Amino acid sequence: MMKNRNKMNKKLIALPLIAALLLILTAATWKGEHFPGKDGNIYGETIHCNYDKIVLIIAGSGPTDRNGNTPILKGRNDSLKLLAEELEKKGISTFRYDKRTAGISRKSYLNHDIRFDDFISDAISAVEYLKEEGYEKIYLLGHSQGSLIAFEAACELEVDGLISVCGPSESIDAVLEKQLGNAFKQDSIEIKVINNLREEKITTEGVENIPMFNVENQKFLLSWIEYSPVESIKDVNCPLILIGGTMDSQVSTEDIEKLLIANPESDSMVIHGMNHVLKVVSSEKEDIKTYTDPSYPVSKELIQAVARFVE
Repeated sequence: MMKNRNKMNKKLIALPLIAALLLILTAATWKGEHFPGKDGNIYGETIHCNYDKIVLIIAGSGPTDRNGNTPILKGRNDSLKLLAEELEKKGISTFRYDKRTAGISRKSYLNHDIRFDDFISDAISAVEYLKEEGYEKIYLLGHSQGSLIAFEAACELEVDGLISVCGPSESIDAVLEKQLGNAFKQDSIEIKVINNLREEKITTEGVENIPMFNVENQKFLLSWIEYSPVESIKDVNCPLILIGGTMDSQVSTEDIEKLLIANPESDSMVIHGMNHVLKVVSSEKEDIKTYTDPSYPVSKELIQAVARFVE
């Protein structure tokens, strides 16, 4: 999945992985609408245009807030916020929320053991909330890890369509092995942990100084490994489009091909120059910069593709 990159880019690629495993409280003061999730409240924000249709935006891995930002990085990219604002210009309502590991939602889940099923449950609760609000047609847009969450949610309830953006095709153990394989030897404790997780074993020795692989995070990974995107997508029956970018350093266009094989009824689109945070870049240096610079706009082609799909 990962292409050979320079050392600086490898550090960037590893950040979302660390973010996925460290449940860090974001410094947030915003307080908006919320709905009850499992064992707490999920806080979100609606950009309302009309009740005809709404896109539910599901964020990627780690403590990612409704705007697409994480405290792991010093700076913001505002990718999901910009996406919602651009869809508003197309007359499309959106709802995005702080994951239970991020922003205001995080305050409802202190000292709570997070499992991957919880993220699916939250997405389902968000759909139910939007139905109660009176929206006639609801579309799921899952970014990165959010793509898999959207697949699973769409199998549990009725939605009008699903948009997968930069979604991986492999289970998290395979993703971890590819991301860490370039940095660690096969006999390293990191690779040992991954292999043990595949056998449903928790590694307790040698991980004391590796926060991403502490015991609690290993339990979360065990729950995540149970899901494979290429299997989950097979059960999605609603209209579906898979979108990726040629400059995505975390999820390659090959992932779209694998997902298409698993669900041949899907539509697909590859956007030239789009990276993982939905910005158009022309170099690795620029790719890195967009993760912490909100001045870069979201891909116009992405906005157009989403709008066409919804309309």
